[in-house]
Amino acid sequence: MRDLKYVFSKTIKDTAQALKKNGLTFILLCGLVSFLSSLASVFFASGLIANLGYIINYFIQILLLSVLAKIMNNMVVANRIPNRDFKYYLEHYFINIMNTFFVIYIIELIYQFASYYIIYGVSELDLIKSRIVSVTLLFIIEELILGSWFEAVYVDDIGGLAAIKRALNFIKENFIPWTLISVPYLLLKTLSGGYLNGFLTIPMWARVLTSILMPVFMLLRGKAYLLLSRSTKRKRKFMMEYEN
Repeated sequence: MRDLKYVFSKTIKDTAQALKKNGLTFILLCGLVSFLSSLASVFFASGLIANLGYIINYFIQILLLSVLAKIMNNMVVANRIPNRDFKYYLEHYFINIMNTFFVIYIIELIYQFASYYIIYGVSELDLIKSRIVSVTLLFIIEELILGSWFEAVYVDDIGGLAAIKRALNFIKENFIPWTLISVPYLLLKTLSGGYLNGFLTIPMWARVLTSILMPVFMLLRGKAYLLLSRSTKRKRKFMMEYEN
């Protein structure tokens, strides 16, 4: 419990310090990336170019995630946002993001085939309940079990299967603190990602507030990953005694 308290207090303190220096710029840049991502998804997933558009959108999302990874690295590791050109933000993480994104896509594909078989083949649950279970499990796999793959890319500078293995090892070693710290981010992502469409109408003010808070909680997760991935309970115990 003492270790958990230290992780929370240290993560919140480091997040506040980073936001104090470059918070507005960081939130605006993340908001811009999110807006461009949504715009690309809407534009290229509709109309006559839907099939080709899916491929175009796939690579656009990788490009934008590469930019976001560099922004997050600067804020999480160094508490700064360098005033550099677009190439600076794009080039460093592109390959790692692309490789990891492809592995995630394969995992999703395998899971979808398996869940389809369960829903329409051997499941004794009714169709609606089976789909709810399927979507819930996919969300847990993507956002919790493998949820730290993005942090592994921009903090540890790895990609592909190495990032997935790192995410699995990380959640195994830090399940409780990472899950608790991720709760606000996951709740906001659930609200903003359209998972509750048809069940809940989100007012405009809530959407604006969500777009502001999402980068903050992403930064909180990044700071938590940085602390947890580079320390053990024994090391953090020493840090607690040293800081006190």
